[in-house]
Amino acid sequence: MRKIPSRGWGSPSVYFIALVLIALMLAPVVYIILGGFRTNAQITQDPSAMPNPWVFSNYVDVLTGSVFWQEVGNSTFAALGTTIGVVVLGLMVSYVLARYRFRGQGAMYSLFAAGLMFPMTVAITPLYILVKNLGLMNSLFGVMLPQIAFALPTTVIILVPFLRAIPDEIEEAAAID
Repeated sequence: MRKIPSRGWGSPSVYFIALVLIALMLAPVVYIILGGFRTNAQITQDPSAMPNPWVFSNYVDVLTGSVFWQEVGNSTFAALGTTIGVVVLGLMVSYVLARYRFRGQGAMYSLFAAGLMFPMTVAITPLYILVKNLGLMNSLFGVMLPQIAFALPTTVIILVPFLRAIPDEIEEAAAID
């Protein structure tokens, strides 16, 4: 008797389930976008109805207003600043942990690993007090510094094994050149 090969991940039922999950995940996004074409009265009257009439002025007002673009700029600055800070600081710490041998190296690496288990929500109140005492309230740096601090453990845990995998000979050759 011949065994029928299993189709595995390529079976139609897997594709159907994937499409259903995609539709479920995109439905709220589509609902929000369509809600942007409605007035507040239309939304409160019948939350599930299609826009009638379609109100394009909502999006025009947002996209032509200066507040929106200032907020986009602030978000972009905070995201870029956080990313640059995490990459630079994470690379410096990871390089030291990967290339140099010193007492307490394992403990330091373990502290970064323990940092992965410390959720930001637990630290909200102490972070608020710290940011307030540093005079960083209502500033982008008051947003970026805690984000950098909480992203560093993940960055270090990822970069240390990567840097250890790079042969020492490559670094020596670069130093000679």
